[in-house]
Amino acid sequence: FELGGKSAATVLEDADIDHMLQSLVPYSMPIAGQVCFSLTRLLVPESRKREVTDAYVGAIAALRLGDPFADTTRMGPLAMARQLQRVQDYIASGHAQGATLLLGGGRPASLSRGYYIVPTVFGDVDNAMTIAQEEIFGPVVSIISYTDLDDAVRIANDTIFGLHGAVYTPDAERGYAVARRLRSGSVTVNGLIVDPTMPFGGFKQSGIGRAARRQARGGHRRFRCLPRNQDRLFRLTMPARTPLLLLSGLLCDDTVWASQRQGLSDIADSDTIDISAIDFRGFDRIEAMAASVLRDAKDDPVL
Repeated sequence: FELGGKSAATVLEDADIDHMLQSLVPYSMPIAGQVCFSLTRLLVPESRKREVTDAYVGAIAALRLGDPFADTTRMGPLAMARQLQRVQDYIASGHAQGATLLLGGGRPASLSRGYYIVPTVFGDVDNAMTIAQEEIFGPVVSIISYTDLDDAVRIANDTIFGLHGAVYTPDAERGYAVARRLRSGSVTVNGLIVDPTMPFGGFKQSGIGRAARRQARGGHRRFRCLPRNQDRLFRLTMPARTPLLLLSGLLCDDTVWASQRQGLSDIADSDTIDISAIDFRGFDRIEAMAASVLRDAKDDPVL
């Protein structure tokens, strides 16, 4: 049972910002932030705080709000009036608790109809603030600075949730070592992967048990998936008209990511599984994967 998250994207001091933005921008606010695994806390080193903040805010500011069916649209509305009010209340909370509004914070003047809100980014956020602790389920990201790696891990884990996370660094082994210290159901190094063939779920109040495959049978066990890519950083894009059936984040829009699949070794004795992404090459591969998962589910009495 998956119950939400407050996932952190931890940017290490050696991160390549341009590569980072290619996955961080779409997956910090996917579908206007209405996705459980959104990377809504951006942890940045004090030494690069201004650089990372300026780059991220600039990239988010370039997103075009509008009709979800328009090819130029990169962000649509929230689902309902109640959710719009909820997001506005959280933004007001950020103001009241002393966070610095860097972008957005209100309704777009050019869109009089629909439950739209401008993508919002707060800086100078303390991890104890409400906007950093509670799942907003809207396009609101908190930028939090850290002093050293231990501080970054502490902040990332300082939450009642533990669904997903990301670590950005060109050093794959270092990123993997940091990922192992994060108490989240899955952590991706240099990107974000949500793969239906991997056990999905979280730690703490993000839920109990795992969805998918054999791990779904161990309802009281906790598994952690750490996708790896040692060759290059991920480049992910999300089409404006993403079908809800493909909400899992597998859409690549002609982007290919691949790495060597790691074996699943003795999962009964470990709460960590090392597994990598599958090679997707467009909608045909995604549809084939979805069909395979559905067949497995039909044949498995547990699923």
